[in-house]
Amino acid sequence: MYVGVAPVFVALDALTGKEVWKLPPLAYDWISCLSSPAVSGDAVYVSFNWSSGFFALNSGDGSKIWNGREGFSVCHATPCVSGSVVYHSADSKLRALDSATGNEIWNFPITGWSMSSPAFSGSTVYIGTYDGTICAFTRMDR
Repeated sequence: MYVGVAPVFVALDALTGKEVWKLPPLAYDWISCLSSPAVSGDAVYVSFNWSSGFFALNSGDGSKIWNGREGFSVCHATPCVSGSVVYHSADSKLRALDSATGNEIWNFPITGWSMSSPAFSGSTVYIGTYDGTICAFTRMDR
């Protein structure tokens, strides 16, 4: 089980609650980690507000696979993973990122901060925006 609270991110044994690993603080205040992580394969994807950015972490030991900082200062929504693409909303954009490298494949502006997590069904990715608009995008798994 992976949990982020404020600047702390930990892995806990789901049966016992015992700490498996704990990272040094990835941010600096109480509002730093508000989203839930997404897990796919051996990676955990989680965002932190402000300058810390969006992380891909090794699920076994918490080591950093990559960290995307640019354009990720406000991250409230949980990412979703499909194939080799991570969909993530931050700073008024929905982004599609390569799950292995964190490189941006594409981005699309959305209205305001999105508290909505991207979701997918079939070949479509959906996201709700601050003003109540629902956006739909063609999913681009690789």
